[in-house]
Amino acid sequence: MPESGILILLLGLAAISLIFQYVQGYNDSGSIVATMVYTGAVGPGWALVLVAVFAALGALLLPTTVALTFVNGIADPDRLDLPVIWSAILSALLWNVV
Repeated sequence: MPESGILILLLGLAAISLIFQYVQGYNDSGSIVATMVYTGAVGPGWALVLVAVFAALGALLLPTTVALTFVNGIADPDRLDLPVIWSAILSALLWNVV
């Protein structure tokens, strides 16, 4: 495949990954907030603040822990090419949407 084709695939993959991250965050954050509010642990405003703060802290303090576990212990990095990564991201996105 020409380099311009690979660049287009990579940019598309980046766009789909961002969409997946948004949908994943929407689903997970909503569940966490709903649990805190329903149980009466905190009010809706504080629940949103807590979720936002701890999600950001997790991303900043533990950015590669899960990825390294996946590559070092679960998947063979030599077999992870663009079609496999595309398939995984699209499958996860469809799983969240449906």
